[in-house]
Amino acid sequence: MPLDLSVIAAHEAFIAGRAGGCRAFFRFQDLTGASLMKRKLDGIEFIGCDLSESNFALTSLVTASFYCSSLKRADLRGADLSRADLRGAILRGADLYRANLDGADFRKAVLYKDERDAEFKHNDWLIDAEGDGRDGAVDFRDCTLRGARLSAAKLKGADFSGAMLDGAKLNQADLRDANFEGAVLTGADLNGTRLDGANLENVVRDPADEALARAEELQKRLEQSDLYTRSRGEQGQRGNFEGEDLRVLGQAFRQKGLIGANLRGVCGVGVDFSGASLIGAVFSGSDLRGANFTGANLKGVRFKDCKLNHAIFKSADLRAFTGNTGRAFLPCFDGASTHAARFEGAMMDREALGLTPAEDSVSTSSSKPEDAALAGEVKAS
Repeated sequence: MPLDLSVIAAHEAFIAGRAGGCRAFFRFQDLTGASLMKRKLDGIEFIGCDLSESNFALTSLVTASFYCSSLKRADLRGADLSRADLRGAILRGADLYRANLDGADFRKAVLYKDERDAEFKHNDWLIDAEGDGRDGAVDFRDCTLRGARLSAAKLKGADFSGAMLDGAKLNQADLRDANFEGAVLTGADLNGTRLDGANLENVVRDPADEALARAEELQKRLEQSDLYTRSRGEQGQRGNFEGEDLRVLGQAFRQKGLIGANLRGVCGVGVDFSGASLIGAVFSGSDLRGANFTGANLKGVRFKDCKLNHAIFKSADLRAFTGNTGRAFLPCFDGASTHAARFEGAMMDREALGLTPAEDSVSTSSSKPEDAALAGEVKAS
């Protein structure tokens, strides 16, 4: 049965609050190959539907329901599926690259090909749960799955490389042969999870005991850095946190002074730097995925080769810093990954920084100053 696009248009009108709008519900329909790219479909319901090979790329599907529906080989790249109901859904071969799946419910979902799977039937049509040779592991690369419920889900061979899975419920899930390289698993529930053959290289887990033991020392350094900033360099000491796990300090970096601080190679995943003064600070090579820089002063900050996916820069000051000699230093994003980073209200020149909405890796001109040159210009003020 072809998808009735007038129903989709009415749903979009409903979401926008326009006259004539009506919420869309689909029950046990064959909607194979539906093309719904770049639509606004929050709260739509597909119950027991066959949406195999459908296209939902870049579509907003917040709180949508795909309960017991088939999304085999569906294109869901960049879709917003936060808090979506995907219980019992079949997603084998689906492309979820860089989708937002925060809080999504995947309980009992089927996400991989297994010839032992039973047939899955609704009404008079059949979803073939065995696959046809074209199905493959689900692509969750660089997705955000914070707090997602994947309990008991079949995720064999799924690719979670670079994904944000902090706080996700993965208990009793089948994750055999899954790829978690570089994924964030802080606070994830892995109780009873099958991980045979899984790639866990460079996974970001909860802070190690060694890092936790350094928390008191790091707090002292932070206080000295804040004093250095507030006293205009007359007291305290410029901060040095190179290679440290900053997560052990919780929310301590909020509103703090970190002018000219050395923050190279730190683990700052999810750390809150909101309102902090970071003029001329160097984060080169750091993992700052999901970090919060809302309202921070980031003039001249170096984010060279940083992981900044899902970081928040709302209302931050990303303008040039003028050094002691009058030389201007723009913030540097050379080689940084900024997928899904948010820059709403930030004071910045996107073109000058090499930041464009279509690019995930940004590169600025080769005339950027080196760290040492910047350090020599930064003065607490």
